[in-house]
Amino acid sequence: MRPVYLPEPPRSPVILTPEMRFVAAALAEIQTASRENDQRVIATAFSPENIVPLRTLDGATATMTDVANFIGTLVLDLRAGEVRKG
Repeated sequence: MRPVYLPEPPRSPVILTPEMRFVAAALAEIQTASRENDQRVIATAFSPENIVPLRTLDGATATMTDVANFIGTLVLDLRAGEVRKG
């Protein structure tokens, strides 16, 4: 999950209703939970070196070098926070 950052709610002199307090607490929990499994933070525990970028892998013909490059590229992309679609 990508981190969710919500702006500060507007300040209001009106006393918040129980419903408004519930919504504010729920949004705060979502924001906190969204940062708990940040892929960039998790991926910093890994240090791939001497990697040749490889984003496609043929399971029938892949060598150990191909698999190592594929995994290393995945880790480096996660660290950078990049998502490549398609």
